[in-house]
Amino acid sequence: MWSVTQNKKDSSLWSFLPIVFALLCCGLPVFLLVFGSVISVFFKQSLLTIVLALAAVGLTGYIVYQSDKN
Repeated sequence: MWSVTQNKKDSSLWSFLPIVFALLCCGLPVFLLVFGSVISVFFKQSLLTIVLALAAVGLTGYIVYQSDKN
Protein backbone atom coordinates (compact mmCIF):
# COMPACT_ATOMS: atom_id res chain seq x y z
CA MET A 1 0.00 0.00 0.00
CA TRP A 2 1.48 3.34 -1.06
CA SER A 3 1.39 6.16 1.44
CA VAL A 4 0.83 9.82 0.62
CA THR A 5 4.44 10.69 1.41
CA GLN A 6 5.65 8.01 -0.97
CA ASN A 7 3.54 9.49 -3.76
CA LYS A 8 5.00 12.93 -3.06
CA LYS A 9 8.50 11.52 -3.33
CA ASP A 10 7.64 9.87 -6.62
CA SER A 11 6.12 13.04 -8.06
CA SER A 12 9.20 15.09 -7.14
CA LEU A 13 11.37 12.46 -8.78
CA TRP A 14 9.27 12.53 -11.95
CA SER A 15 9.54 16.33 -12.12
CA PHE A 16 13.23 15.97 -13.00
CA LEU A 17 12.46 13.57 -15.85
CA PRO A 18 12.00 16.23 -18.60
CA ILE A 19 15.40 17.71 -17.73
CA VAL A 20 17.04 14.29 -17.92
CA PHE A 21 15.21 13.58 -21.19
CA ALA A 22 16.43 16.87 -22.70
CA LEU A 23 20.01 16.11 -21.67
CA LEU A 24 19.75 12.64 -23.18
CA CYS A 25 18.38 14.00 -26.46
CA CYS A 26 21.27 16.47 -26.74
CA GLY A 27 24.02 14.22 -25.44
CA LEU A 28 22.95 10.84 -26.75
CA PRO A 29 24.10 11.27 -30.39
CA VAL A 30 27.49 12.54 -29.22
CA PHE A 31 27.76 9.68 -26.73
CA LEU A 32 26.83 7.12 -29.39
CA LEU A 33 29.44 8.48 -31.79
CA VAL A 34 32.25 8.66 -29.23
CA PHE A 35 31.46 5.37 -27.49
CA GLY A 36 30.74 3.69 -30.83
CA SER A 37 34.05 4.81 -32.30
CA VAL A 38 35.93 3.42 -29.29
CA ILE A 39 34.09 0.10 -29.55
CA SER A 40 34.59 -0.03 -33.33
CA VAL A 41 38.36 0.15 -32.84
CA PHE A 42 38.33 -2.80 -30.42
CA PHE A 43 35.86 -5.01 -32.31
CA LYS A 44 36.99 -4.02 -35.83
CA GLN A 45 33.41 -3.32 -36.95
CA SER A 46 32.17 -0.28 -38.83
CA LEU A 47 31.11 2.73 -36.78
CA LEU A 48 27.61 2.69 -38.29
CA THR A 49 27.06 -0.91 -37.20
CA ILE A 50 28.13 -0.18 -33.62
CA VAL A 51 26.04 3.03 -33.36
CA LEU A 52 22.97 1.26 -34.74
CA ALA A 53 23.45 -1.62 -32.31
CA LEU A 54 23.80 0.75 -29.34
CA ALA A 55 20.73 2.70 -30.44
CA ALA A 56 18.74 -0.53 -30.82
CA VAL A 57 19.71 -1.66 -27.33
CA GLY A 58 18.76 1.73 -25.90
CA LEU A 59 15.43 1.77 -27.74
CA THR A 60 14.64 -1.75 -26.55
CA GLY A 61 15.43 -0.76 -22.97
CA TYR A 62 13.22 2.31 -23.27
CA ILE A 63 10.30 0.26 -24.64
CA VAL A 64 10.66 -2.28 -21.83
CA TYR A 65 10.81 0.55 -19.28
CA GLN A 66 7.66 2.19 -20.68
CA SER A 67 5.72 -1.08 -20.80
CA ASP A 68 6.83 -1.91 -17.24
CA LYS A 69 5.75 1.54 -16.04
CA ASN A 70 2.22 1.05 -17.41
